[in-house]
Amino acid sequence: MQQLRFKATEILLREEYKESIQVYTHFISLSHNHLSKITSKSENPDRFNKLQKTLCLALSNRAEAKSKLRHFAESLEDCNAALEIENTHFKTLVRKGKILLHLNQYLNASICFRSALHDNEPIQNSDFEMINGFLDRCKKLEYQSRTGVFDLSDWVLNGFSKDQNPDLAEFIGPVEIKKSKVSGRGLFTTKNIEAGRIFLPECGEDSKMVMWKDFVEKVVDVATKCRKTYDLICRLSTGEEEEVLQVPDISVFRPDNDEFLLSGYMKPDVAKILNILDVIIMPNARRLHIGDHLMVHASRDIKAGEEIFFAYFDVLTPLSKRNEMSKTWGFHCECNRCRFERDIFNRNQMRLRFCSSAGMKRWMLKGEKREKGYLRASFWRVFSEAYQSDKSMQRWGRRIPPGEVVGESIAEAVGSDERVLKMVVEGLRRNGVISGVVEVEKEMKLGRSVYGKVIKKRKAMKALLELCIG
Repeated sequence: MQQLRFKATEILLREEYKESIQVYTHFISLSHNHLSKITSKSENPDRFNKLQKTLCLALSNRAEAKSKLRHFAESLEDCNAALEIENTHFKTLVRKGKILLHLNQYLNASICFRSALHDNEPIQNSDFEMINGFLDRCKKLEYQSRTGVFDLSDWVLNGFSKDQNPDLAEFIGPVEIKKSKVSGRGLFTTKNIEAGRIFLPECGEDSKMVMWKDFVEKVVDVATKCRKTYDLICRLSTGEEEEVLQVPDISVFRPDNDEFLLSGYMKPDVAKILNILDVIIMPNARRLHIGDHLMVHASRDIKAGEEIFFAYFDVLTPLSKRNEMSKTWGFHCECNRCRFERDIFNRNQMRLRFCSSAGMKRWMLKGEKREKGYLRASFWRVFSEAYQSDKSMQRWGRRIPPGEVVGESIAEAVGSDERVLKMVVEGLRRNGVISGVVEVEKEMKLGRSVYGKVIKKRKAMKALLELCIG
């Protein structure tokens, strides 16, 4: 048995995890057989204690190998079995804590790390520093997960270091899943959300692009390993009869919910919620990619009860181009923006001749605020070219709205991006009013709608704005 244990350890050190699991499984089985032959601990206490100690270490090492293969449920079962034998086993407590930390169980992970720290005194300085590092990380991530407050200022000011991507927790903001008037189910806000508010950060398992076949294989593999993941996929899958689809409670996706804790330590993947977000040409949410993390934030102020939408087209694309693309994809968009613009065209109130000042007054200077934003977004290219030409600006004069006015109008109607942000900043600076308090706040608010409320330091946001305008 000793040779078998040495062999399993050697294979584990070579990072041949599948093989080491097989050998450890054989060793654990033999250990249980030997222990079963000892009728009582008092019969042969030395042999019993030795077998228990080696069994505990074998279970802990097999847990480590399984965690490397992402078999987290089985890995935690081995950790728990090892801790039943020796509840202060240092390696097992650390390994269990690391697994729980990966599964976003920050409080439970910190309990394991504290036990490893206090139940194994004295410990080496290197181990002491390692445990304190994990505890600090748990504290930081638990705060993020509880409050939804993130700050990437230092990361931005340090030049977006790829080697030091920020550590971000999973968080679900004030949202719920409901039946959507657009299609199937959707994600809706439960209270007013300011532009830039983060409501769905998620850590991806793999940042690399994969082929569809490989993606399907990954999904099948994860669903096979994890019953909870399989259940969540089934709950969010679409079908032909969308009207009978169940509407799962948002709590099942929270890592700290009771169902999660009692179901084999599976990881509720927040990213699966994104599968039910409807797409539209007047979105109110944006994605922000930070390393392997995906953060979803409000791109404009959202009222309680509104459905959250992503954009399926570039929001600055004109109606004619959007119609061509939608035909290629086999659907016809009936969102408020597309219906409004089609109605304008059908009534011949809108002309492609941008240079007609009378036409501008008809469709640009009258009407509802949001409708102005729709039209300005569709004529983005024309506006952008005009602002970049001193000759055009001199010719149009006051008949063309200032760049910051057009940019803010677009942002309020269809959300903002780097191009709109650049137009506003350049417009303000062109007019020489950038130093005013109101103007600076306009910049910051629009910056938050593009990058999210994750940049707390004004200096960091200014650095982003400078990069944006080039």
